[in-house]
Amino acid sequence: MTKINIKNIFQTESINFTFKNKDTIFTNLKKNIKSDYKVLVAVSWWSDSILLSTLLRNFFLHNSLNTNNIYFIHLNHNTRKNNIKDEIFIKEFFKWTNLIIKTRKDKYTHKNKALNKTENNLRNRRYKEIKNISKKEKIDLILFWHNLTDRIESSFMNILRWCGLQWLQSMWIIQDHHLLNKPVFRPILNLSKDEVIELCKKYKISYIHDETNDNPQTSLRNFLRIKIFPQIYKLSNKKNKTTNSFIQSFQNIYNQLDEKKTDISLLKNIIKSPYRNCKFAYEIDIFKKLIKKEQLIDIIKKLWIYKNINNNFIEELHFFITNKDNRFKYLNNSYFRVSHSKIYVIWASQNFRTKTIDKKLTINKLWNISLWKLNIQINNKALIWCILRFPQAWDRFKNKTWNQYCISQKIPIFWRNFIPVVEKDWKIIDNFKNIYIL
Repeated sequence: MTKINIKNIFQTESINFTFKNKDTIFTNLKKNIKSDYKVLVAVSWWSDSILLSTLLRNFFLHNSLNTNNIYFIHLNHNTRKNNIKDEIFIKEFFKWTNLIIKTRKDKYTHKNKALNKTENNLRNRRYKEIKNISKKEKIDLILFWHNLTDRIESSFMNILRWCGLQWLQSMWIIQDHHLLNKPVFRPILNLSKDEVIELCKKYKISYIHDETNDNPQTSLRNFLRIKIFPQIYKLSNKKNKTTNSFIQSFQNIYNQLDEKKTDISLLKNIIKSPYRNCKFAYEIDIFKKLIKKEQLIDIIKKLWIYKNINNNFIEELHFFITNKDNRFKYLNNSYFRVSHSKIYVIWASQNFRTKTIDKKLTINKLWNISLWKLNIQINNKALIWCILRFPQAWDRFKNKTWNQYCISQKIPIFWRNFIPVVEKDWKIIDNFKNIYIL
């Protein structure tokens, strides 16, 4: 670790950075950060995070932007003995900034060191905190510090699991993030890890090595990083990792794929209710017979539900969607539903479609009624003193069971129990089928 006076970094009015990809990075910063934007960076003491934070503040100073619009969040998961040292450094390094510290309450011990320590659990906790801060502070853009080496590692992991061209890209400089509900920006994605470290040393930017990355048994990423990639670097016949042909080849591939990348505009949001604990729900805006396997891959990747996916599954899913109707497949907590020639993808528990809501109220006047998150305008006098509620299993309407009626109206099964109905004398006399939530 390079030792410096920590205070100098964020007191400096401007650092005269000079490096190969500087123009590209600052051009992307200018392109994606508007003058009034509030941006959020999740920070650690690692080299990537510290370099990105320093470059970002330098960009704001150089362009006379308000540095108070930069927010930094540090998440102390208490999974390592040195977490508290990291937190102390972060507090000092970002002393004159909008810094938010979130510390996990259960402290590190040998007994609980493995508690909720998986990459998935830590990532979910991280996203939850970032999402909460983004909403509270009205953040416009979230910045991640992923670098070129991270991207290549992710590509290799996708290749091992199965991937096409879109998955080979693994991540983009800017993209929508459905779990954070915000665009995510990765300004240093074209810098390799070694370039990041060299820049930190050159400009005396303090950082620390993450010792959790030294154990090849911890994760597949660590195994690739420690056991596989060093051998590939040697085979590239170059003096150092920064300029080897392996890294450069992947950069060329990414550049070409990025140029051909098409934005996924197929996903249309469906209104969701907190009652069902549904993380996302989309209608796929394309006729089911026309959807291509590549588009399915894009959608699965965009929604981060690609665990345990392989070529056979993609073939099977594509055949299912293009040849079946009123059926569903359940994958990684997500439904792929084909209903009346439309396609839906929904993150929910396996039995969510069968749930009902036991909520009702008496209509006593013409007004705008709120029934379980729904606002319903009552403008028919004949409905006064009737009951407004949600359907139940025993209901019938127009001489049909409620389910049969919904089938005739081409209403997907996951909406049927969430359509407000009007009851009089123990019978449904009307419904609001155009007002529903998932």
